[in-house]
Amino acid sequence: MKNTKVLACVLSAAMIAGIFSGCSGSKVTNITTEQFTKACDKSLKLEEVDLDDIDRMDPDDLEDGIYLTMDQEDIEDMYLDSYIDMYLSSFELDDIFEAEDIESVAIAAKMSDPSDLEDIEDPEDLADLELEGAYALQLTLADDDLAADIMEFLADKLDDVDLDVKKDLTKAEYYAGKNDGYVKFHVDVAKLVKTVLDNDDFQDLLEDSDNEDDIIEALESLKGDAVVTIEVSGANILIMVGYGLNTQPASYKAFVKAFGASDATKIAHNENVAEAVIDGFGDAVAMYIERAQAAASYAWDD
Repeated sequence: MKNTKVLACVLSAAMIAGIFSGCSGSKVTNITTEQFTKACDKSLKLEEVDLDDIDRMDPDDLEDGIYLTMDQEDIEDMYLDSYIDMYLSSFELDDIFEAEDIESVAIAAKMSDPSDLEDIEDPEDLADLELEGAYALQLTLADDDLAADIMEFLADKLDDVDLDVKKDLTKAEYYAGKNDGYVKFHVDVAKLVKTVLDNDDFQDLLEDSDNEDDIIEALESLKGDAVVTIEVSGANILIMVGYGLNTQPASYKAFVKAFGASDATKIAHNENVAEAVIDGFGDAVAMYIERAQAAASYAWDD
């Protein structure tokens, strides 16, 4: 009996410690470029490629998986610094860091053959479509004290899409500390579809369609997961995107294991995030149409 009580106390203490460690952000992934590339090579067995080879790649290469890595010298030698600065500026990240502040960077990608999308001729074909893949970006910065600034920036960007990090997100989805932090989103595809079908703008589009019932039935057949994670720990940043449509996100789960990250598919689906995704997608489509119309008008004028 005495041993049982001691064991119970130890287990209770371990559980309490686990709860507090989860809340304190100690589970933020901290991985260097060297560790990332080693995982890509040894654990994931991905093929290393040069940046110059990207344009010559075909879908088979992505099915097998690829990765590439660069340091500050490579960035300068390939004249990528101005492009990176322009990219950072477009997201208003240049106030936090610039290309010259990046010591090293690595990228990994693996996904199923996207040409399967070419077989989609009718809405009902969506039920047989199976796509999965993962993308990961790792950055090591020269400064190790930018985590708080980056997390504040992310909170502001989320606020732009009506996501309040304190009210709308759980501790599993958002954490910001002095030297680390993360944003982690998991979307259940089946639940996302339900939100889409309840959306007034989408309902208006359906009413204008000739095959409304087929589209609804096709969408309701979809299932799967999609995740986006951004983790900052000291000077290291890890961004991962993973998805599985009508199948398991196998590549993402392999990335998670190889990089020592936590599996974001285990985070509960958040309806606030789903609505933000739909609204954001609608805005993106509207912007694309607007730009396409402007480009067509410009070409017509010429």
